[in-house]
Amino acid sequence: MSLKNKELNPLDVLNSRFLNFIPEHFEKIVISKKIDIKILEDWIGFNLNSRYGIKQGYILDRENRQIVSSITIGFENPKELTIFSLSCPYL
Repeated sequence: MSLKNKELNPLDVLNSRFLNFIPEHFEKIVISKKIDIKILEDWIGFNLNSRYGIKQGYILDRENRQIVSSITIGFENPKELTIFSLSCPYL
Protein backbone atom coordinates (compact mmCIF):
# COMPACT_ATOMS: atom_id res chain seq x y z
CA MET A 1 0.00 0.00 0.00
CA SER A 2 1.04 3.61 -0.37
CA LEU A 3 2.56 5.79 2.30
CA LYS A 4 -0.63 7.84 2.14
CA ASN A 5 -2.35 4.85 3.78
CA LYS A 6 0.50 4.54 6.30
CA GLU A 7 1.63 1.15 5.04
CA LEU A 8 5.09 0.25 3.82
CA ASN A 9 5.49 -0.98 0.24
CA PRO A 10 7.76 -4.06 -0.16
CA LEU A 11 9.08 -2.70 -3.47
CA ASP A 12 10.29 0.43 -1.65
CA VAL A 13 12.10 -1.67 0.94
CA LEU A 14 13.92 -3.57 -1.82
CA ASN A 15 14.59 -0.31 -3.69
CA SER A 16 13.12 -1.81 -6.88
CA ARG A 17 10.08 0.36 -7.44
CA PHE A 18 11.66 3.10 -9.57
CA LEU A 19 13.12 1.96 -12.90
CA ASN A 20 15.69 3.87 -14.97
CA PHE A 21 13.89 2.79 -18.13
CA ILE A 22 10.29 2.23 -19.22
CA PRO A 23 9.50 -1.35 -20.34
CA GLU A 24 7.24 -1.87 -23.35
CA HIS A 25 4.38 -3.35 -21.32
CA PHE A 26 4.06 -0.28 -19.06
CA GLU A 27 1.24 2.20 -19.67
CA LYS A 28 2.74 5.58 -20.59
CA ILE A 29 1.88 9.25 -20.44
CA VAL A 30 3.90 12.01 -22.12
CA ILE A 31 4.01 15.44 -20.48
CA SER A 32 5.36 18.41 -22.42
CA LYS A 33 5.11 20.90 -19.56
CA LYS A 34 8.18 22.05 -17.64
CA ILE A 35 7.85 20.09 -14.35
CA ASP A 36 10.48 19.16 -11.79
CA ILE A 37 10.94 15.38 -11.92
CA LYS A 38 11.76 15.18 -8.21
CA ILE A 39 8.31 16.59 -7.36
CA LEU A 40 6.65 13.97 -9.57
CA GLU A 41 8.73 11.16 -8.03
CA ASP A 42 7.76 12.28 -4.53
CA TRP A 43 4.07 12.45 -5.43
CA ILE A 44 4.12 9.01 -7.09
CA GLY A 45 6.06 7.49 -4.18
CA PHE A 46 3.59 8.82 -1.63
CA ASN A 47 0.32 8.16 -3.46
CA LEU A 48 0.82 5.10 -5.72
CA ASN A 49 1.97 1.50 -5.24
CA SER A 50 3.36 -0.22 -8.32
CA ARG A 51 6.60 0.11 -10.27
CA TYR A 52 7.16 3.12 -12.50
CA GLY A 53 9.78 4.69 -14.72
CA ILE A 54 10.50 8.28 -15.74
CA LYS A 55 12.40 9.30 -18.86
CA GLN A 56 13.25 12.75 -20.19
CA GLY A 57 13.31 13.31 -23.92
CA TYR A 58 12.18 15.50 -26.77
CA ILE A 59 9.04 15.48 -28.88
CA LEU A 60 7.85 17.38 -31.91
CA ASP A 61 5.11 19.91 -31.22
CA ARG A 62 3.20 19.72 -34.49
CA GLU A 63 1.08 22.74 -33.66
CA ASN A 64 3.99 25.18 -33.29
CA ARG A 65 6.48 23.17 -35.40
CA GLN A 66 9.05 23.13 -32.61
CA ILE A 67 11.00 20.53 -30.72
CA VAL A 68 10.10 20.69 -27.03
CA SER A 69 11.38 18.79 -24.01
CA SER A 70 9.09 16.15 -22.58
CA ILE A 71 8.78 13.75 -19.68
CA THR A 72 7.50 10.21 -20.27
CA ILE A 73 6.18 8.37 -17.24
CA GLY A 74 5.32 4.68 -17.41
CA PHE A 75 3.32 2.71 -14.85
CA GLU A 76 3.18 -1.06 -14.48
CA ASN A 77 -0.44 -0.93 -13.32
CA PRO A 78 -2.77 0.82 -15.81
CA LYS A 79 -5.08 1.87 -12.96
CA GLU A 80 -2.28 3.94 -11.47
CA LEU A 81 -1.89 5.87 -14.72
CA THR A 82 -5.53 6.88 -14.40
CA ILE A 83 -5.09 7.88 -10.76
CA PHE A 84 -1.96 9.85 -11.66
CA SER A 85 -3.55 11.72 -14.55
CA LEU A 86 -6.66 12.61 -12.55
CA SER A 87 -5.14 13.33 -9.14
CA CYS A 88 -1.65 14.74 -9.57
CA PRO A 89 -1.84 18.50 -8.95
CA TYR A 90 1.37 19.22 -10.90
CA LEU A 91 0.00 18.28 -14.33
